Amino acid sequence: YTVIDGGQDVSLLPVSLFTSVGKSLDDLRDRNVLDIESGQVASFVLRNAGGELAATREKDEWKFSKPSAVLADKDAVDSLLSAVATAKMSGIVSEKPENLSKYGLASPAVTFTAVDAKGHQSTLLVGKKENETYFARDTSRPMIFRVQQDLYTRLAQRFTDLRDKQVVHLLADDIQRIQIQDAGNSIVLSRKKDNPDEWKIDAPEVQKQVQKGKSVASWKVLDPITNLRAEEVIDHPAPALLAKLAKPAVTLVLTSKNGREITLRISKPSGDFAYAQATGTAALYKLKKQILDDLNLKPADLVF
Repeated sequence: YTVIDGGQDVSLLPVSLFTSVGKSLDDLRDRNVLDIESGQVASFVLRNAGGELAATREKDEWKFSKPSAVLADKDAVDSLLSAVATAKMSGIVSEKPENLSKYGLASPAVTFTAVDAKGHQSTLLVGKKENETYFARDTSRPMIFRVQQDLYTRLAQRFTDLRDKQVVHLLADDIQRIQIQDAGNSIVLSRKKDNPDEWKIDAPEVQKQVQKGKSVASWKVLDPITNLRAEEVIDHPAPALLAKLAKPAVTLVLTSKNGREITLRISKPSGDFAYAQATGTAALYKLKKQILDDLNLKPADLVF
């Protein structure tokens, strides 16, 4: 029941109004841990136990400037930014930024700073852990609050977690010619000049006769190569690892539309993994050994 403006009449209003106006300050508080939109972030800096990472958005890609100038994994970075943008406080500890050392915020375990296209900067600090939550602060607001373990786990990622692990940066449609060399075979495939959507076998010579009137399953090579991602990228491989590529199990030469060649050498299996190296980089890619099975093809396997 309600009296409006001190009048004499008593009005009957929905109970939902009472619920709405009866909310406390804490109920109405902005509970986002940081005021950012993931799609508007132009650059970020992340400092955690693994060191300092700095990355900038360049068109549709993310590129690190620290600790090394390499591409970032776009999906991994987008997932990190989305996690921060959508994270909510799980409780308020203090309305004032007092006794920061008590909460581990004087020397935070994690500092994340995002900058949007207009230069607006937002910084999140994460300090000590208590039970299953961490103390945290948005430096633009006075309060100290708690965040959940899953957000901390995202912010604790290291360079190796967020860097690009794509082995070959070519789209299937850009590849014009493929040469596969292993211990027993040398296969050469190329697109037909009169119909680039179809492929032909150029070598071995005997297979050129077999393929007449048939199609070539180029996808059996294109799919595993263009989707190939490393388990780990080793920027400074030890001599013992490099020695594994002295006599590679498989050598691939990919030629793009503009004539650029990429040579990829893949070692024999070492336990559950194999190692690969591409032209233009000193890094080694640690791969699941399944790639050797995928590329263990005979000419007859490609004709149907």
